[in-house]
Amino acid sequence: MRGWILFTVLILIAAPTAQISAQTNDKLPEITTADEAAEWLKQLYSHRDFKLGVIEGERLAEEFSGDVEIDALRIVNMARAGMLKEAQADAKSLYDRYPDHPWVLYAKAVTLRWDEERRVEALKYIEKGLEIAPEMTDLHTLHIAWLNAMDKKNEALEAALQSVDIAENPVEVMQMKSFMMYQLVTERDDITLEDTFDSYKMIRELEPDNFSAHYFAGSYYISSGQVEKGLELQRRAAEISTAPRVSSRYWTSLIRLGGYSQEENLEIIRETAESLKQRRPETPELLMSIASAHDMNDMTEKRNNYFSMIEEKYYDSPEMEWVLIYRSRDFRSEHSDAMQAGDQEIIDEYRQMLWSLFERPEIHNTHLKGGVYLDLFRSYQNDEYVNTNTLSILLEGMVEYNTANPHIVFGEAPVTYVEKGGDVNQALELANRGFDAMRRSVEQRNQFMPFSSDEEFEREIDRSNAIIHSAIGRIHYLDGDLEKAEKYLVKSNELSPGNRSNLYRLGRLYEALEQPENAESYYVMGVGTTGMGDNPNEDALKELYEKTRGSLDGYDDYLERVLADDRETRRERILADRHENPETPPDFELNDIEGNSVSSEIMDGKVVAINFWGKWCGPCVAEMPDIQELYEKYSEDEDVLILTINNDNNLNDLIEWMDEHEYTFPTLRDDGYNTKAGVGVYPTTWFLDRNGSIIYTQLGYTSELVDEFSWRIEELR
Repeated sequence: MRGWILFTVLILIAAPTAQISAQTNDKLPEITTADEAAEWLKQLYSHRDFKLGVIEGERLAEEFSGDVEIDALRIVNMARAGMLKEAQADAKSLYDRYPDHPWVLYAKAVTLRWDEERRVEALKYIEKGLEIAPEMTDLHTLHIAWLNAMDKKNEALEAALQSVDIAENPVEVMQMKSFMMYQLVTERDDITLEDTFDSYKMIRELEPDNFSAHYFAGSYYISSGQVEKGLELQRRAAEISTAPRVSSRYWTSLIRLGGYSQEENLEIIRETAESLKQRRPETPELLMSIASAHDMNDMTEKRNNYFSMIEEKYYDSPEMEWVLIYRSRDFRSEHSDAMQAGDQEIIDEYRQMLWSLFERPEIHNTHLKGGVYLDLFRSYQNDEYVNTNTLSILLEGMVEYNTANPHIVFGEAPVTYVEKGGDVNQALELANRGFDAMRRSVEQRNQFMPFSSDEEFEREIDRSNAIIHSAIGRIHYLDGDLEKAEKYLVKSNELSPGNRSNLYRLGRLYEALEQPENAESYYVMGVGTTGMGDNPNEDALKELYEKTRGSLDGYDDYLERVLADDRETRRERILADRHENPETPPDFELNDIEGNSVSSEIMDGKVVAINFWGKWCGPCVAEMPDIQELYEKYSEDEDVLILTINNDNNLNDLIEWMDEHEYTFPTLRDDGYNTKAGVGVYPTTWFLDRNGSIIYTQLGYTSELVDEFSWRIEELR
């Protein structure tokens, strides 16, 4: 038997594999025995309906009190339904009483498998379970998933797979092999994508209602650009499973990639949602999934109707927290002009909406809680009357709960705190913690979407460290310690040269040190930098010129020379910033916005610029006029290709928006390719040579886009 390596996504389905068809006439199957109860909980788990698995697990564990397997299955559903700590506590209690029961060992291992900090501990319980019950396929599947998650591939994975009895479990083993085959398509010459699809097809022929063979194969078809086949399999998976998350995935793919009208999308959502409601009890998760689908389809009124149902029936649910967040975001969007204009009544109303979330008896989603603290901080950031005690509360909340924005939590926030009169030592302590936090953030991003090279990873580490050095320098500057401020601000500029804000701060610092020549040199560098919004270096340079020369006589000629010199310096710097070990991106086959399939073969032999963007991304949108100008510049050039890959959800909305702005540049639709290619910053632009290697990468917004992108293109030509 050939050994295969497991595809990463198997970690998502390391679950019991029993097959039961949910009754279509009743909300739930009629259960009269403990065996039937266990099989039902296994199906809910394997079909990804974890929250219903918790509800049913609690009911059936009480009905069949003392049945260890049912209790263990209740716990594994808890672990995947976002109740990991509670699941771990219950698993420990059950293990203390039944340390040799295979399902207890399975539950114990699952609760550890999904805890990043304790994942390694899971192996002990998996191995013990396999010694006691070597025939238990679910433990074998979990073992393979654990090996893959721990990056222990090759012989270990192959041995684990071969230890499963194929005769007893043919379909389960085929599922494992199918995932492994998909992982190896790009690594082994003897495996093709069609081999993977054929393997899934064989499973569906053996078991027409096999959920995994529809759900995962559908995702893989879409990732390979075969959208029609993928959508059909995802639709069938949604019919098989009672899980709202499965239907949500189908709806998301449908809206993003299906190319249907808003009315057609809405009708499909209505039909599949009605079917789902007939096959499972109403839960807040179900209502929120349907609401979110309407939100993606720009049906705000219908979305709000479902929000009202959640508020009326399930006010204490985790989903109600999201309803409140949606409403606060709607309010902020609706009143953005008034808030920017400083309308205090509107600002206070918005703040009260956010503070009210903390009045709830319990906040289930800690990541959401971190976002609320961040939104509140933003609302107070420019408030000259804010109390430092309020800021201190927000800082503590962000540090504890917001892990997604360390550049704000450990960079902007402590600086703002000092600007408003907060304690300098407290701010410095917080900012210094940012070095570790920023590195963890970059490492996590690298695990989820690996950087294209070690060089790019190290560059991002330097950029992250530069943010913290700049923050510490600003705090010392505000505290009057100019010597320490200089040390950190200069280091920031060494780590990430050309940051216009940091160059401006260096200029101000040297003015305070009465070193106008140094100040002028940094302002001059800052004037030539690119970025969004006003450039503070421009006014600062003009003021310093008048201050040191007594008037503005000759300033225009001076500025023209500065900009000309800077342009050439900038060009040399940009062209020198080549990748030392250029890599070739993954091939693609994507649909354009008109539904035509476009493969990466169109790039063969050309110099190519690929811009990754989304309409949701402000800096991306700001670049679009220049992207259009760049496209028009090279549209007749057979040697150059300008492409964009968009990852917005709503295709119809995107088409309407592009038509409105008269954008005609080629736009392909992201179907998961961006993640596969390691794109994690928006906008990102790749510049490929004629051999298809990425020679230059531009991360973030570029204000002088046509010039700077053309320099790279002409160099590669």
